[in-house]
Amino acid sequence: MAPVLAAIRDSGDVPTVTEAISYERRKPEKKGHGRQELPAHLPRVREEVDVPEEEKTCSVCDTPKVRIREEISEQLEYVPASLFVKQTVRPVYACPKKHEVTTAPKPGSPIDKGLAAAGLLAQTQSRSTATIFR
Repeated sequence: MAPVLAAIRDSGDVPTVTEAISYERRKPEKKGHGRQELPAHLPRVREEVDVPEEEKTCSVCDTPKVRIREEISEQLEYVPASLFVKQTVRPVYACPKKHEVTTAPKPGSPIDKGLAAAGLLAQTQSRSTATIFR
């Protein structure tokens, strides 16, 4: 034992702890991955792309499929002097007897996995072309 600690112990003047200090180790916050969501304040315009009628029936048991959910993809669209979010809704149908699940086909996009719709790209292109010819 260290001489200082021995001297304190022998004198009887042992300090008392009045409050406990605890340290909490926090994990660093992880940054989100993937694409950011489009702002909630922008208006949404829904466009529904449905499954063809012949695909709404199960090919195994001939039972009509039931709509179980919908998949929504969003793109930022531009119409002169306004921006809005264009939602493409693709319903998902499933056989009640759990044979098949069918989703409407995804419509084409000017840029794969891009958030910009055709109108926004056209506006961006026309502005960059205009600055080139000035």
